[in-house]
Amino acid sequence: MEFHHEFLPDRNLVIVRITGLLSLGPLLEALVRLWEHPSYHPDLDILCDLSGAKAQASAENVPELDQFLKDPRAARGRRAIVIQDPIVTALTMLYMRNLPHEGSFRIFSTLAAAHEYLEVADPIAID
Repeated sequence: MEFHHEFLPDRNLVIVRITGLLSLGPLLEALVRLWEHPSYHPDLDILCDLSGAKAQASAENVPELDQFLKDPRAARGRRAIVIQDPIVTALTMLYMRNLPHEGSFRIFSTLAAAHEYLEVADPIAID
């Protein structure tokens, strides 16, 4: 799994791109590194592109992820997740059912739709 991020402070946004085989352990480690970055704060909006990721996780991982994301450092801003893998989509939807504020977390199949949700006027290239 590769995890890349870029902070755009003028847009209150962090862009995350995850590619490769998506498994829970490396994902949680990458999120902790993101949270520890000096430019990170929980109120940032997040655009997360998972379109190049394939899932190795299962529904059994949802409770562990749920507990992990109750950490006070976890994002509270709007989160737009771009997903094309059906397993990743299903697992994300399972997770979303447990979110206290579902309106802040949306799944999209295209970057354009995610941009619209986050009210990004011009397209953002994710390298």
